[in-house]
Amino acid sequence: MFEARAKPRIAPIQFALAGMNAHISHDLCLALVATCKELGLGLDLGSPQHRDYLKVNAILERVEDEGLLPTL
Repeated sequence: MFEARAKPRIAPIQFALAGMNAHISHDLCLALVATCKELGLGLDLGSPQHRDYLKVNAILERVEDEGLLPTL
């Protein structure tokens, strides 16, 4: 991504989405685990915490299907 930042054919929103993807795929996972440990919550399949975590994917998929996000 750093090498591609000067290419005019890549829209700035694509870099923002790439950063958001990295956050969701990496940082959010770590923060979720740390928060659940601190609060004594579980991350079991089907738990409220797990369902909330999965909602992010559903929201992004819906927005992408509606054509509101550019494809990377």
